[in-house]
Amino acid sequence: MKLDSVTNAVAWLLSILGLVLLVVTYTYIDKLEKIDCKCAEHPYRKFIKGYIIFAIVFLLLLMVFPAGKVGQQFGNMGAMVYAVATLLFTVSSIVFFAYALMYVRYLMKAKCMCSEDARRTALYVWSIAELVILGIIVVIPLLAILIMTSLGLVMGGVKQVSRVSPTVIEAVSNPMKSARRVPTTLRRELSALSKA
Repeated sequence: MKLDSVTNAVAWLLSILGLVLLVVTYTYIDKLEKIDCKCAEHPYRKFIKGYIIFAIVFLLLLMVFPAGKVGQQFGNMGAMVYAVATLLFTVSSIVFFAYALMYVRYLMKAKCMCSEDARRTALYVWSIAELVILGIIVVIPLLAILIMTSLGLVMGGVKQVSRVSPTVIEAVSNPMKSARRVPTTLRRELSALSKA
């Protein structure tokens, strides 16, 4: 089995799971509106419901037009539109899961009895899991960039120091050997200072 077909199968399964969870969340929010649950009114509820509709449409489009084939089917302009839409989807997803988590926590703190439902718990757990996953996806590349930049600065700094003093570069690259030479070097430097 090719890696490409495995990746497509996993993408399909994740999209279907996402669609199911979105539909479950939509029915939960819709239920709260239909039963006129007063304690469940919150400014984030409208965004949550709107995002769900956007996400369902976006995921269905992804299933019809897989990421790897957008450029082939629609050219560079289509690939660019896809990239912008994916960026918007990712940013709005982060906002959605943060809002959903805060909304569910609000319902729990308010002890809103009419909002109690297994779907509320599912939304709570799903939001936490997605925020952790999205956090890892964002944090790991940032940490990698930070580490590589730091290493580059250190190595660049070591190269600059090596131009000034070969003793310093040796101390940085082989600290144990340099530590053994300190008394000899110190005596030599002190005698040079006393002669001056």
